[in-house]
Amino acid sequence: MSQAACWTAWGALVALQIAHLFARQAGWVVDMRWASSQYLFSITLLGPLLAGIAAYQGRGAARLVWVLRAAPVRSVVGWLRGPLGIGVTVFVAGWCAVEVVAISSGATWNLTFATVRNLVSALLGVGAYAAAGFAMGALWPRRLVPAVAMIATFALTMVAWTGLAPSLVWFGGASAGVTGTELSTAATIARVVFDVAVVIFAMVIAARALGADPPHVSALVPGTVMIVAALLSTMTQPVQGTDMAWSCDDSVPAVCVPVDFERFLPEVKEALALSGIAGLVSAASDRTADALHVDDSLLFAELDRHGIASPNVGERVGDAIYSTLVSPGCFPADDQPVLDDAQIAASDSVNGWIAYMTMDPATLASYGVTSVTAYGAPDVQPGTPEADTFVADSLALLPACP
Repeated sequence: MSQAACWTAWGALVALQIAHLFARQAGWVVDMRWASSQYLFSITLLGPLLAGIAAYQGRGAARLVWVLRAAPVRSVVGWLRGPLGIGVTVFVAGWCAVEVVAISSGATWNLTFATVRNLVSALLGVGAYAAAGFAMGALWPRRLVPAVAMIATFALTMVAWTGLAPSLVWFGGASAGVTGTELSTAATIARVVFDVAVVIFAMVIAARALGADPPHVSALVPGTVMIVAALLSTMTQPVQGTDMAWSCDDSVPAVCVPVDFERFLPEVKEALALSGIAGLVSAASDRTADALHVDDSLLFAELDRHGIASPNVGERVGDAIYSTLVSPGCFPADDQPVLDDAQIAASDSVNGWIAYMTMDPATLASYGVTSVTAYGAPDVQPGTPEADTFVADSLALLPACP
């Protein structure tokens, strides 16, 4: 790669990563894992751009094929090393940058095995894009091949992302936080196997284009592995649940947040106290949960940026109340009770009432809601006997929280 091409590649990839960093909403700064997940999504753009750069390099190698025929396999490695090294360096530097930003903004240090595993799998994805682009350039050494490689790899990425095989390209991208979840182990294994097979297959194809004559099995095996891994990935879920450690206070009901977000516990309690709804609901019936578990990453991001004065805080607090304190939200996702029509109506009514009473008036107006009756609930105000009776009667119809 010429010096001018090298600097152009550096500049393009760095500019892309900086644009991605500033284009994303800054909520991710509250959590290292969220910051990593958001950043890893950038591979969907960096990968195709790197494929175009590698295709330019492959085209250059093909034009010198008469020089390379003596050691084509070694030549593939040597020529691919340039764009791959640039891509990996820029990608890792960008990842380090976003983690530094998160930690300097107050995020708790929490470099988990899953985070490192996801970064490594993403780096293999970077390698797969580079190898695929190089092979395309070596096979079709035309002036348009860099653009074709970028368009083709981006199109295939989007096809996979939108439903064909999302696990193959789901390196990250959680826009609402990753609290309580992580990328599926099975999907990650399928993706790693697929990417390694792509690298080997592309290098074999490039070596053939540059004059090597490897046995047919050298392309057949990785090609078959690619297909099998892609098929298996369609049978896996991209994300899975994970256990969390909680930090709770001694109030009634107890208010709990994930340990990584313990610094937000005082503000969460203050936001709950402003509406008083959580205490009202808990006092109205013994069928509610003993603790209110708040794991809403967007709520923590809102508190981090704007404090409890943010108009969005009330709505998210209300959501936490009816999704963790009140039945059936308080039941585990894999053990939800089956409700009859009367219970569904009672659940919708009390949840709608909680949402209305905790939501900012301007937000309600933007939804075109002028009365709590729009949510199927009676027009009773918190702190009145009528409100206490309504909540108690509604909860009495619902299964008791475990």
